[in-house]
Formats: sequence, structure tokens, C-alpha cells
Amino acid sequence: MNLEELLQLLTTLEKSTLERTFWRILDYLLEWVPQILMAIAIAVVAFLVARMLRRFVRRQMARTAASPAIIALLSNLLYSAILLGGLFFILGLFGLDKTVTSLLAGAGIVGLALGFALKDLAAGYISGVLLAIIRPFEINDVIEVSGHMGVVTGIGMWKTVIENFDGQSIMIPNNQVFSGALVNYSRNGKRRIEVRVGVAYDTDLRRAERVAREALEQIESRLTDEPVEVFFTNFGASSIDCVTRVWIPYPEGGLYFAVQHEVVVRIKAAFDAADITIPFPIRTIVMDDNSRDSADS
Repeated sequence: MNLEELLQLLTTLEKSTLERTFWRILDYLLEWVPQILMAIAIAVVAFLVARMLRRFVRRQMARTAASPAIIALLSNLLYSAILLGGLFFILGLFGLDKTVTSLLAGAGIVGLALGFALKDLAAGYISGVLLAIIRPFEINDVIEVSGHMGVVTGIGMWKTVIENFDGQSIMIPNNQVFSGALVNYSRNGKRRIEVRVGVAYDTDLRRAERVAREALEQIESRLTDEPVEVFFTNFGASSIDCVTRVWIPYPEGGLYFAVQHEVVVRIKAAFDAADITIPFPIRTIVMDDNSRDSADS
């Protein structure tokens, strides 16, 4: 076989190999055409549905006056979940769902370990979402939570910030705010002030009650639609104990301590004018002769 015949043979083999390879690729593509078309259709439908539902959720939540951050968070979570579901379905068409499941299982183990390490941080974020949905308080509300009382100055996804009445800024994790007892002093727009006082045992109680009530009814900053209350509650060691109650608008105006001060001042002045004694504890020490002799020695 000469060189020319050898080149002709190689050319013939190359053409036949290329033809076989081409037809194999074409057969492979034709075999997967339905899956490819289905995958494209699923991707388009998932994208359109995700975008439509995201807009719908944003419109509906906007009507509830929910926090813009929460609206964006929840709508984007829904959008991402639909797209991920579509992607997983597409991978299943090509037989890759088991591979993805194995990868997700491995990622889940890592996520579980991270979850234990960051559980407090994650709980804070989840509680922040729930607080934004439930909205038990707003900015500038006066609340008491976790043993701290003050004005709400910030509501974040992880923490709530309040400023107490000493001017200190306190950051409280949202999981403590959500799981603990919460008192919102601003929700009802009013607050009761309670001051206790005692009168001597020889006092005319009906008269003392009338004098105290008339004195407290003169407080201009109290809520006039709520009655002034005066109750005698107990027989004390040196006095008959009395509790007085008035209501004020709250927290507007910072009236609490001012009115509490005025209640004490007015009761003291009214009782002095009416010759009603506010007694104080008196201890009488009686010493027998033996005790006196021991003290002298």
C-alpha cells in the first residue's frame, strides 16, 4: 500500500467516524427535546406565577399597614420558594433530582450544626418577623418587657430598642420580647395613678374620704371621664390605710410623675386644712426595774 492509498483510507475512516458521531449527537438531542421543551415551559410558568404572587402579596399586605420591611421579606421569600420549586422539578426531568436531594441532605447537616450555633440569632430574626406581623407596639409607645420600661425608639429584625426614663438606650433581643410578658402602656391611651396614705384611728373616715376626693377632683390634668376613687383598705399598725386613684392621659405630655406629685401635695394640704392626722409609726419601749438596773450598770 502506497502513501496515496493510505491517505485515502484515513479520509474515509474520518468521514465515517464524524458521521456516526454526528448522528449519535442528533439522536441524543432528539431524545431529550421533549424534556428540554418541558423545562423551558416550567421555567417560564414558575417565573410568571412567582412574580404574580409576589405582587399580590405586596398589595394585600399593604392594606394591613404592615411594615415595608416585612412586606418585602415575605413576598421575596414566596417568590424564591416558587422559583426553587420550579428548578427542582426541572432537574427531576433530567434525572438529577436524586443528586440534588443528596446535596441538600449534606447541606442540611451543615445547616443543622449552624442552627444550633446560631439558634439565638435565628430565633431573634423569626421573632422579629412575628412582631412585625402582630405589631403589639409601635415607635414611641411606652412598654415594659424583660424588666425594662421605656419608650420604643427602634424596631429591628433582631432587636427592639427602648430608651428608659433615665435616658439609657436598651437593646432587647426580639425572642425575649416575643416570648416574655409585654406591657404596652400606650395602647389604651390612659394610665391610673395610685397613692396610698394613712389616717389616725380616731378619724371620721367618711369625712376623710370626702376631703380626699374633693382635693383630687381639682387636678386639672386628670381624665374627667374617669372617677376619682378613695378606698380604705386595711387596719395598719398605726393608721387606717387608704388608697386613692386618679386616671391621666398616657403617655402624652409626660404627666405621670407630675400628677403623682400633685396627688400627694393636695392630699397633705387638704388633710392639714381639715385637721385630719396622717400618723407615723411610734414605738414605745417599756423597761422594768431589772432592765433599768442592767442598763445603768
